[in-house]
This record gives sequence, C-alpha cells and structure tokens, in this order.
Amino acid sequence: MSKQTWTVGVALGAVLSQSPAFPQGLVISEVFYDARGADGGREWVELFNPGPLTIDLSTWSLGYGGADFTYGTLALGGEIVPGDYFLIGGGDFDINVDFSPNLQNGGDTADGVALFDLPPADIDRASVPFFAVLYGGINANGLPVAGGLIPPAGVPGAPPGGSIELTGDGGWRVQPVPTPDTGPLVAAPTGDPDDAVTVPVPGTLALMVGGLASLVLGLRGCAGARCRTPRDGSGGFVTAQ
Repeated sequence: MSKQTWTVGVALGAVLSQSPAFPQGLVISEVFYDARGADGGREWVELFNPGPLTIDLSTWSLGYGGADFTYGTLALGGEIVPGDYFLIGGGDFDINVDFSPNLQNGGDTADGVALFDLPPADIDRASVPFFAVLYGGINANGLPVAGGLIPPAGVPGAPPGGSIELTGDGGWRVQPVPTPDTGPLVAAPTGDPDDAVTVPVPGTLALMVGGLASLVLGLRGCAGARCRTPRDGSGGFVTAQ
C-alpha cells in the first residue's frame, strides 16, 4: 500500500504546527479523526516526547475544533517517558476515552487539535497552544498554533479511515493505514535539538508569503508490518500486511 507524503514548503509548512525548544518539547504526532462509518469511540490522538526528560501530563490538556479550540477539551494525565508515544482515545490506550464531542473532520475550512499546558477550564478563544496541527482547507477562523501564529491553511486532510502523521523532518503526511503507538520520530538523548525531530519556526518573510507556498506530493511505501488500522466497531487495531 502506498503512503502519501506531503512535503510542505518552508513558508507555509513552518506555520502549520510547531514545538517549542527542546528538551521540554511535547508534540502531537498523529491524529485519527475520521473513521469509516461512525466516529464515536474510535478516534484517537497520539503524542510523542522528543526530549530526554519524562513529562508529567497532569497539567496538560487537549483542545480541538473548527471555530476555536474550545469546541472540545480533555484533561490529560499520566507520564510520557523520553522517546515514547502516548495514545488518547477509544481503545486499549494510555488514556481510554470517547471524544465527546467528536473530533472535527476537516473540510474546506480547517479544523485543528491543540496541546495546552493548561487545565481545560482555563482554555478559551485567546489561549495560545503549546503545539497544534490544523488540517483541511483555509484557516478561515484564525486558529492559532504555537507562539500565537495564524497559518493561512491546514495540512491536507486524511480520507475516512486514514490519519495525519508528523514526520521526522517536521512535515505532515497522510497515513492511509494509521500507525498508533509507532512512527518515524526519534528522541534527543542529549537534549540537543539537532538530535530529534524539529518543526521549523517561521521568520517574518515566511509569514508574509505563507499563502503562496505550494504543497509537493511524494510517495513512500508503508512502513512494514507495524502499520495498523482500526478494527470496525471495536476501537482496537489489527496488523496490516
């Protein structure tokens, strides 16, 4: 099965999602927001800790939506060790929860999922996320990403049954077969940002010409037997050959 890899130009891609400086980074690494059929109990968000320190998630929250990130919020908990993935959603995950309301499915107007170092009650329309990814079309509602920057559009959305995944070079790709609890990211064992995945931070010029950047489509093969896909009706996963 082929995998679509979207290499996003510097001007546009730099503002689609970001993470602050390492070693205190924490990123959203994959989002499965549109199952085939009903979404309830089957959506999930994957986090990754690229730094050398264990992160206590008890003060962190997710926010998601289209008009703003208060459409749905969720308090997190537990710990994520260096170089590890952390799954939130319907299934045998680190946090087993049915997103209510459901994650938005993108479209002509971008939707997004954001990570906040805030409790849910403190998230409002003015809150700036620690990390965010927007997906779909034009960012008509002005959803912010890290640093309060407002990208012109989201990354290309996934079809039903697919996901969007953060790559090691800071771009996002469509995963026709989602890969929960695994992926291309590598932690920084020394705390050096050059040793881990980095998501570029835009400069002034990049922001000015962001709306003119183009998306370049490439193809890669699926990453072996670890590719997995949701099992219809169960929220679990089966290995795809």
